Amino acid sequence: MLLTYAQQLQYNDQLNPDRYGVEELLAFNTEFDGTNELDFAVAAQEAIKVVQNNLMAIPNEQHVLLFALG
Repeated sequence: MLLTYAQQLQYNDQLNPDRYGVEELLAFNTEFDGTNELDFAVAAQEAIKVVQNNLMAIPNEQHVLLFALG
């Protein structure tokens, strides 16, 4: 996944981990794929924090953030 400074400006507010409570993530996961595991919801919340923190580290348009997922 490649993220840019423009995406930082566009998505920072949406990636605020305070917007996604563990219960909300648990409900989403249960509806999406039937997974009703609290540990997975907690991990998802932590992943949102990691993405936001790293996205905010992009200093300007001359830099990008490359995430390898897998």
